[in-house]
Amino acid sequence: MKNIIVGTGLFARKIAEIFENNRFKIDLFVNISQYGKSLPTTLRGIPVVPIENIPLSVFEKNNWIIAKKPMFIESAIDFLRKKEAKNIYVINEEIFFEHDLT
Repeated sequence: MKNIIVGTGLFARKIAEIFENNRFKIDLFVNISQYGKSLPTTLRGIPVVPIENIPLSVFEKNNWIIAKKPMFIESAIDFLRKKEAKNIYVINEEIFFEHDLT
């Protein structure tokens, strides 16, 4: 089972760092909405893939860690559920305001 972070922003990268510092491997970053932006091919040495390039079989077999702004969390959950993802975890960006993560 792979650990996939949904998000590619600063918050997603920080969450990946925290996970890796605690011996949890992050296998992939996924971007749900590009809005015309070009994506890097890797972040922190981890591949970045647009969501539309993910095979359907990947959705139900892996851990999906949503690390997006609060206003986008619900739409990310809905999208993953429609793709029949089973293991969806949400890390709310508001923890940046509650804890010093630097």
